[in-house]
Amino acid sequence: RQMCIRDSYYTAIGDTISLSVKMEEHAKAGEILMPESVYKKVKELVDVVSSRKLNIGNQLVTVHNITSKQKN
Repeated sequence: RQMCIRDSYYTAIGDTISLSVKMEEHAKAGEILMPESVYKKVKELVDVVSSRKLNIGNQLVTVHNITSKQKN
């Protein structure tokens, strides 16, 4: 991914970017996907509708589909 800030270009690379790109590619319309590592940190603040595993490279990564920012 590249972004331009005042005519300077930056490229983001690495495992985190690869994971976010794969989640974006696999997300259905209206879904917000988050990996298990993030879910563990914010599980008290979100509602999870479903979970599934994505094949990222040579590993399966659990992702969660959240539907709201905060529990009522």
